[in-house]
Amino acid sequence: MLDGDGQNDPGDIPLPIGPVLDGSADLVIGSRFLESGGKTPRHRRAGQTVLNKATEFGSKAPVTDSQSGFRALNRKAVQLMDFDSDGYKLESDMINHLAERGMRIREVPISANYQVLNGHKQHPVSHGVGVLNGVIGFVGYRRPLLFFGLPGFAMFVAGMIIGLLAVEQVFIWGWLFQSMSAALLVIIGIILMIAGLTLNSLVSLMRSNRPWP
Repeated sequence: MLDGDGQNDPGDIPLPIGPVLDGSADLVIGSRFLESGGKTPRHRRAGQTVLNKATEFGSKAPVTDSQSGFRALNRKAVQLMDFDSDGYKLESDMINHLAERGMRIREVPISANYQVLNGHKQHPVSHGVGVLNGVIGFVGYRRPLLFFGLPGFAMFVAGMIIGLLAVEQVFIWGWLFQSMSAALLVIIGIILMIAGLTLNSLVSLMRSNRPWP
């Protein structure tokens, strides 16, 4: 059984199924990093860490292997699988979608073998960039004020500070550079703050009308 970029042991199948059967979890993810992370290539561990943190930021669900496709779901979680996703970002989208709906997510350790012929379906860089792009889009939807508003405010403040410093510049080229930089930061900051406030209002409206808790 191939799991994106490695080969899993079919003997591990009962591991994620166990917590579903005993009712302790709604979604169980087989993690390649809980016990056997040392067997994973370093570049993949580094990329996986970035994707884990991005997924956790959007879902508030701490996981060690957000891209593992070795999973088990109970009936309730399956019935909530009503979201659109494509490609390798499906794994993160599933975590985000189910976590938002209050599903219990748990991980169990599994093994993985990366020394397999033609085991890598996609280049790790393109895989990671594609998944990260999808996760960032979700985070922007879930937390628009934090994702857009806070950076916008920071840019606005930085632009104002640079603008004030530019007033004290004596040399014309230094003054022009700082003034242009300040204006650009202020404009971008205002745009981001407006975007964050607008998206936050839309998200709040959509959540108030959603049928699920």
